[in-house]
Amino acid sequence: MLSLESLPFDPVYFLLALGTAAVGVLALVGAGRAPHMRGLIRTAGALLVVRAVVDVSWYVWMLTYTPDGSGLGGLMAVTSLHSLLSTLLVITAVVLLLIAIITGARRAARPAAAPGNRWNPPGGAPGPSWHSGGGSGPVGGPGA
Repeated sequence: MLSLESLPFDPVYFLLALGTAAVGVLALVGAGRAPHMRGLIRTAGALLVVRAVVDVSWYVWMLTYTPDGSGLGGLMAVTSLHSLLSTLLVITAVVLLLIAIITGARRAARPAAAPGNRWNPPGGAPGPSWHSGGGSGPVGGPGA
């Protein structure tokens, strides 16, 4: 029977990296259908994909160069850098997605102005005669 101890790698680690990459790809694909903040969503998706690539490449490097313990010095130096980079990528992606969600919710909650409800400047909207030079316009304007 096959057990996790007999495998030269941890499949759970790769499954988690695959899940992170899948969420990143979903964000990249879903950004095209988003009404607002497409750039933030695409950036967050790309960061999650990069994080998955960094995690898998670090794990493969660890398996390749340290099976006999010969590269442990380099591994210890890179482990803290890997942890920091991986954490920063995830935090940045989550913050970008939260900003996109909050901003999108605020825009959706705000009622859209009807086409006929335009803002009129003080004193009413100027008519065509004001622009054409005839009629009564503002004091000192083209129709004065």
